[in-house]
Amino acid sequence: MDTTTHHSTPRHHKAFTLIEVTLAVGVLTIAVLTLIGLLGSTFSQVEEVVQTNRALSVIQTVNAALDSPKIIAGDTILEGDKDTPDFDRLYTVLSRAVDKKVILFFYTMEVKNDKGSVGTIPIVHYSAGGIFTPEEYVTRNGVGPVFRVELSISKLLEKQQIELDTKDAIPKNKEYDGGALPAKAEEYALAFLPLYAEVYIHPPNNLSPEQIPASRPILGANIIINR
Repeated sequence: MDTTTHHSTPRHHKAFTLIEVTLAVGVLTIAVLTLIGLLGSTFSQVEEVVQTNRALSVIQTVNAALDSPKIIAGDTILEGDKDTPDFDRLYTVLSRAVDKKVILFFYTMEVKNDKGSVGTIPIVHYSAGGIFTPEEYVTRNGVGPVFRVELSISKLLEKQQIELDTKDAIPKNKEYDGGALPAKAEEYALAFLPLYAEVYIHPPNNLSPEQIPASRPILGANIIINR
């Protein structure tokens, strides 16, 4: 009978050194920061797409409002005799966009119907001085952001014969290369007026255009006002 006693030798597990732990933590930190950076970039791109789509909707709404200018709120954007066509009355204001941009504001107004259901309608607002006050926004039950739309004469007008010879009722043989437009709509030869619209998020105060900090527009696009 084998009576030899077998002694088991305990196994010793080697622990991680401080340097190894530090390196592992460093690698993990870099990986986490990289992931956060990628997520941040993705969220930023998503927000940019959302803002661009919103701005596109604003431009489309403003374009439609200018084609039916009587629905525009705020100061009257139609000047002249009420029996004069809307385009001619609108032209008086928009033709000034050569020297100074015409400013419109867009926001959404909350409304309730007879049954108590809540809905929203878009509002296009004109301010002759380019100022939109928070009080007006609150009074009209505004919801969401306010957008500022700055209108200028589009470069699409260049090289066009825009001045009409009122005597012969034909365009003058002179191409537009910038500067003032004909003073009156009846002297303007084209059946449309191209404008360039730039959309900005408007600050929640009543700053004048000169006081608003410089910023890049969310979106810029040409729009056409038909005669």
